[in-house]
Formats: sequence, C-alpha cells, structure tokens
Amino acid sequence: MGRSSANTVRRHGLRIRHLVILAVIIYLGFTFITQQLKINELKRQQLEIRTKIENLVIEGEQLRTEITNLNTPEYIEELAQKELGLTKPGEILYKRIIDPHYMNSDQEQSEEGN
Repeated sequence: MGRSSANTVRRHGLRIRHLVILAVIIYLGFTFITQQLKINELKRQQLEIRTKIENLVIEGEQLRTEITNLNTPEYIEELAQKELGLTKPGEILYKRIIDPHYMNSDQEQSEEGN
C-alpha cells in the first residue's frame, strides 16, 4: 500500500509539473502574439509618419520654389494678372462669366437625356 501511494504522489506531481509547463507555454504564446500585434501597429504608424514626412518635404520644396519665384518680375507680373486682373498697356482682358441659371438649365437637359 505504501508503494501505490508513492506512485499516486509521483503522478500527481507530474500532472502539476505538466500544468505549470502548459501555463508557461500559454503565457509565452499570448505574450508573443500581443507583442507581434503591437509591432505590426507600430510599423503601420511608422509608414504613415514616413508618408507624411515625404509629403511635407515635397510641400517645403514647393514653398521654397514659390518664395524664390516671388522675387522675380515674371512671377509678380503673372500674379498681378491672375489675382488682380491687371493688364499691360495695349492688352485686352477677357473674363469668362458663368451664369448659374444657364448651368442649371444645361444640367437639367443632360439629366433628361439620360
């Protein structure tokens, strides 16, 4: 009888050891998965930030070019013509005027044709 109780204790000890090992494996697996998800999220954020940086660099280059152009007579003349409607002596300025009523009747006609 002493021998069977010793075997029972041993088997019980093995089960506990197996449960502890299983618990450690589950914990490590869970930790690995959560860390992998975090890494993937950080990589996504990094890509998003790099894209924003690239766009800002391009925008900065465009602004530098515009700043450089602001001091040239040609650019000042172009802005005066576009923004202020100024003309050179002897030039005739043509402006296209769009009638909203006319556009609405055109849209109605095109919708009726469909």
